[in-house]
Amino acid sequence: WHLPIPPRVTDAMDQAQKWAIAATRQALEDYGYPKRPLDSDRVAVILGNAMAGERHYQTALRLNFPEYAHELAESESFAALPVAVRADITRELHDRIGKRLPEVTEDTMPGELANCIAGRIANIYNFHGPNYVCDAACASAMAAMTAAVEGLIENNFDAVITGGIDRNMGAQTFVKFCKIGALSATGTRPYADGADGFVMGEGSAIFLMKRLADAERDGDKIYAVVRGIGASSDGKGKGITAPNPVGQKFCLERAWQNAGLSPATATLIEGHGTSTRVGDVVEAQCMANLLSSQSLPPHSVALGSVKSNIGHLKGAAGAAGVLKTALALRDKVLPPSVNCEHPSPDIDFAHSPLYVNTELKPWTVPPDVPRRAGASAFGFGGTNFHIVLEEHLPGRLTGNGKRSVSVGTLPLTAINEVVMNAKEVPPVSMSTPLSVCKQPLRGALVIGAASGSVLVERLRAVMKNAQAGITPIPAAPAEADLRASERLAIDYADAADLADKAAKALKALAVNQAVVWKALRAQGIFRGQGPVPKVAFLYTGQGSQYVNMLRTLRDIEPIVAQTFAEADRVMIPLLGKPLTDFVFVDQADPNAVAKCDEDLRQTAITQPAVLAIDLALTRLLAAYGVRPDMTMGHSLGEYGALVASGALPFEDALEAVSARGRGMTQVAVADKGRMAAVFAPLNEIERILKTVKGYVVIANINSEHQAVIGGASDAVTQAMEVLRNSGYDAAELPVSHAFHTSIVAPASEPLRKELERLHLESPRLPIVANVNGEFYPTGSRVVPQMLDILAKQVASPVQFIKGLRTLYDAGARVFVEVGPKKALQGFAEDVLGDRGDVVSLFTNHPKIGDIASFNQALCGLYAAGLGRGTVPAPAQKAEASNLVKPTPSESHKFIAKPSAPITRPEARTAGDHFAELGHLMAEVLERARKIQGEPDHRPANQSVVITGAALGLPGTERIFDDANLARILRGDQFIDLIPTRLRKAMLDKHITRLMKSDNGEPTFETINNVADVIKLAGRGGAFDLESEFGVSADRKAALDRATQLAIAVGIDALHDAGIPLVMRYKTTSKGSQLPDRWGLPDDLRDETGVIFASAFPGCDSFADEMSRYYADQSRREQLGMLETLLARAAKSNGDSILEHEIERRTEDLRDAIEKEPYVFDRRFLLRTLAMGHSQFAELIGARGPNTQINSACASTTQAVALAQDWIHAGRCRRVIIV
Repeated sequence: WHLPIPPRVTDAMDQAQKWAIAATRQALEDYGYPKRPLDSDRVAVILGNAMAGERHYQTALRLNFPEYAHELAESESFAALPVAVRADITRELHDRIGKRLPEVTEDTMPGELANCIAGRIANIYNFHGPNYVCDAACASAMAAMTAAVEGLIENNFDAVITGGIDRNMGAQTFVKFCKIGALSATGTRPYADGADGFVMGEGSAIFLMKRLADAERDGDKIYAVVRGIGASSDGKGKGITAPNPVGQKFCLERAWQNAGLSPATATLIEGHGTSTRVGDVVEAQCMANLLSSQSLPPHSVALGSVKSNIGHLKGAAGAAGVLKTALALRDKVLPPSVNCEHPSPDIDFAHSPLYVNTELKPWTVPPDVPRRAGASAFGFGGTNFHIVLEEHLPGRLTGNGKRSVSVGTLPLTAINEVVMNAKEVPPVSMSTPLSVCKQPLRGALVIGAASGSVLVERLRAVMKNAQAGITPIPAAPAEADLRASERLAIDYADAADLADKAAKALKALAVNQAVVWKALRAQGIFRGQGPVPKVAFLYTGQGSQYVNMLRTLRDIEPIVAQTFAEADRVMIPLLGKPLTDFVFVDQADPNAVAKCDEDLRQTAITQPAVLAIDLALTRLLAAYGVRPDMTMGHSLGEYGALVASGALPFEDALEAVSARGRGMTQVAVADKGRMAAVFAPLNEIERILKTVKGYVVIANINSEHQAVIGGASDAVTQAMEVLRNSGYDAAELPVSHAFHTSIVAPASEPLRKELERLHLESPRLPIVANVNGEFYPTGSRVVPQMLDILAKQVASPVQFIKGLRTLYDAGARVFVEVGPKKALQGFAEDVLGDRGDVVSLFTNHPKIGDIASFNQALCGLYAAGLGRGTVPAPAQKAEASNLVKPTPSESHKFIAKPSAPITRPEARTAGDHFAELGHLMAEVLERARKIQGEPDHRPANQSVVITGAALGLPGTERIFDDANLARILRGDQFIDLIPTRLRKAMLDKHITRLMKSDNGEPTFETINNVADVIKLAGRGGAFDLESEFGVSADRKAALDRATQLAIAVGIDALHDAGIPLVMRYKTTSKGSQLPDRWGLPDDLRDETGVIFASAFPGCDSFADEMSRYYADQSRREQLGMLETLLARAAKSNGDSILEHEIERRTEDLRDAIEKEPYVFDRRFLLRTLAMGHSQFAELIGARGPNTQINSACASTTQAVALAQDWIHAGRCRRVIIV
């Protein structure tokens, strides 16, 4: 088929446009077009491109000739030449440049503009969907594909041409990349030893995308399925072009979360892999961290980069990577990444789930499991994208009739697949469907709501049922409740316990004081609000052990039993019998209990026993979807933290602590020392120890009011006596040696040698070291440093206070003691409890019981928004009479006594046929949804509320005043007479008004009398954005008055809502921090949107600019005319009085022009365009959606409707309407 493009247009087109047209034609041919039709009205074109092409450089060079000629003319040597020679040189140079460079015609600009790459395609192929180009540097193509996918999901179009084009291989591009040291002179070798930069490439990759269900319906050829896309920004980093692992981590996690899949199911990653040393290392480490968190074995996920084959296509790089991945999925092969004979030594591939695949080989997966892959593209400016692709298995994802698949809409088989890949978490029982989340060990009420009032309503309903003996059916909490902004969780034993605790919670909600909620935590009642906080796991050490610890959980939980079984296998050769024989005995046999208690005091037994408890509880928490963001252990507990952080396998950790215990008990010294627990202020302990003779130190700096001292026996005895005499408690600890003192230093070196043979590696999660209270180092060569830390640890004080503060400073707000008893929880409460935003929990205590204490911790985590909840599952058959639903929410079904038959709804009137039909259809669709097992994604009856308001009024002394609301409510009048001077100014506008004639017909009349001009108006008073709201004068100068008013009222509304603006700082070149500006807190920026509703934005500024321009022009014209008259009068010896008058008027005009010269203000567009939304968003740092709406007098009403849609769609959590 012929492409109707005139030759002159083709000549003016950049090659980027030509490539895009040609590649689109190939994609359409591959689809079967035009024999297989597309609805051209519903086809979009969304392409990625950076820097347009190269032709605009050439035409710009041509157009800049006058600049070069001017500089040539000004040069001394050239000026010394004869005039004729200079003229000839200039002419000849102009002619030669004209012949060498493209001519500029009416087709030049559209032939060069980047956006016209998409526009050409839409024009040539007559597509009427939206067309535009996305520029995200090297991630442009993937940014375009993100927009394409979103548009398909939103049903904005039915098919989309998308992908990327790059045609930039000119000297300019090479030179600029060379200047930042990005290019290689030796070749492209992603992830390989010797990688020293990338090799540039150019090209185009174009895709035709449709919704999966539509493609299957139409019998299309399907290369791959897009399951999810994630995007992020790097934020503040080392530089605008430097890779930032924080941003890349967000991008990867968001993609897989968006897909609703575990990254553990991926077996191929097409990386960004540019072959730059730093970039490759950062990317590989981020991917390894993500995959390692899924407990994948080493070398299980192939890694590659198409840049090893074709170079870096810059703006089209993402499209090339997606094309390679899609073809690999279609052909079921793992393609090789070339030039990687020796992987980079800076990337720890030895322990990573990743490996660089260097050979073409079949891509094998288990039967009925789809092949999955991820592809990345990262661009300058810190923009990151990752796409999740899946092999197409017909009908697998669309068997339920869905037109698209997104988060939470996974079929049962896909959910099962994810759970099966979670190696650490076996199913609860063989009869439990894998799609069902693990239910709590006993009663756990978890309710969520959008507001506190709705929370109260739901809790009242629960209490009412509990008072009637009705409790919720045991089940995992609903995902909607866990993700709600207001949350409440209650651990309970039975209906009476629930009724009692619900009543206490209702009282606390009424009082709503932090101290009340803190006190209720001990009873298993927890309150949570806002975003999900970071979690730190604290691992218990020696001293908290007790007989039969975790016995109940071992008997009922396969996860716990399996952990002890693993420990037994490792410890039998070391202890001579299973570890469990030392931990579990018959509680009714006092002799056995006494013997077990004695055994558990032996360090060589205690340490592996406590470690097994620590890890069993870690795995049990993981089964509920709770994993740490960072970890710290106490003494021995540091090894539990190492295992949880992925730095040491469980089996190796058992061997390590066993060796550690043996080493410390085998230290042969004359005085083994003593240890004592002291309950006193830390500064008092330090002061008293300074008065004691001999060696005694604080061995465990646990909290502000508790520590453990250790040292020489006599010195410790003396210290205990002095402490007791000072009124403080001091109790000797039953230990074999004074641990964490120099007395056991001889054990350090043997321990180090023992650790050297184990599989220690860089932590995958942040972990705090006891020796200094700071995070462990991470990277490919940190194992020797880690060995030093662990060797020193046995003889160094435990810096637990500093460690807790390090975790807090890193963002941890929930601290969970994972291990027996609750010593560490108490330490965390003592050190951080006064911060107000800290929750400390313990997971086990013998006085409360295994089940109750763990369930209580779980409820605390649920209230914080942590854990994994259920989405609505396939409907189960049940007798209606046995189910009672006291609230509209589906979060809880209740166990109830048999009740009266359910009455049917009241019959509808005969005239309501259409409404009845609608209800019937809704019922049918709802039943079909439940049968198919589809989750319900409709908003959970969440109302959108106004949480802050501000008001600027006319007719007052100041527009913005705290008394404004009261004035409105009491009915004050704000309309007043318009001053005569303003009414005369309106008359000067020659206004025409619409009038009603005597016969009732409309007629237009020009106003000629000031008496006919409007006389009343509400006029604004004083207002200064700079002095009243702190907006700088420079910024204010770029704002129209309407925008200034919008910003002012927006700031006032934030204040009324209780949302603070915090000072943001910028880092100087010397590393110091300087105040920058006020803005939203970081955790609110991404979830805050802005809508600017205004009917006449920028009109004042436009009118002012025009008025100043025409006034200046008028003065200059008058001046010219008067100067002409003056010259004529002088020649004709005219009337001297007239001359003087003309001279006076001339001077007046010159003065006026000098005082008020018209100079075009470069900020004209900023003031006249409707940009209040983006200007306000930029001012406060809001990164959610923002837009402007003009619906005349209905602008604000429409803005409210749009804001509600944004919030319900999940695009943001709050919207500021100005």
